[in-house]
Amino acid sequence: LIAFILGFRCAMRSREIFQLKLDDYIYCDLSPQLAIRESAGRELKTANATRYLKLVDHMSEDEIDHLNHWYQEKAAQHLHQNKSASNLEQIQQGKIYFFSTHPHSTSPINTNKIKAPLMKLIRHVCQDESLNFHHLRHSFASWHFLSACIAEFDLDVEPFFSHLPKTSAWLAQSSTRKLAHLPTQLKSKKYPFWIAKKMGHASFLTTFHHYVHFADLVIM
Repeated sequence: LIAFILGFRCAMRSREIFQLKLDDYIYCDLSPQLAIRESAGRELKTANATRYLKLVDHMSEDEIDHLNHWYQEKAAQHLHQNKSASNLEQIQQGKIYFFSTHPHSTSPINTNKIKAPLMKLIRHVCQDESLNFHHLRHSFASWHFLSACIAEFDLDVEPFFSHLPKTSAWLAQSSTRKLAHLPTQLKSKKYPFWIAKKMGHASFLTTFHHYVHFADLVIM
C-alpha cells in the first residue's frame, strides 16, 4: 500500500521507491519529507531526478500518518535488534532500507514481491491488463495538469467526473491546491514547472509529451 501511495501521490519511480533508505525519510510530526537522491548502491535516472518532497504537498493526513508509523516501526525494529551505537550509525549512513525482507534491512526488497500482487489488484479493479506500475507517474502528471488548468483557466470539468465523487471533490480543491504549491492567487505560468520538478524532469515538455493525458479535455 505504501508503495502505491508513493507512486501515485509522489510520482516516484519504482526504483526510487524500493531503494529508499531510512535516512531518506526526514521525519517530522508536522511536515515530513522524502529525499530522492543518489547514495551507495543507488543511482538516479538523471541529475534532475534529485528532489525533496514535502509530504503535505502530496498526501492526506491519514497517508502521512501511515508513512510516519512505518518509519518509526522500521527504525525501532532495527535499533532493538542490537542496542548499540553502530545500529544508529547504520541508519545515519544510509545502510538501512525502507522496504526490505533482509533480517537487518541492509538490502532492498525484491520488487516483484510487492509490484506483482499490487498490479494484479490494480488491473482487476480497473479491468485493464495493460497497466503497469509506471502508469502511476502518468496519473500524477495528468491529474495535476488538469488541476492546474482548472485553477488557471477556471475550467468546469465537473460534468465529466460527476460519477466519481472522490475525484470531483479532489478537483474542486484545485485553487486551494495551487495556493499551497506555488503560492499565489494570481494567474501564473509557473504551475507546469512545479509539476515537472516533482516528476524529476528538466523540462515540462518531457512531462507534457509523455505523461499528460488530459490535454484533449482541457482543449474541449
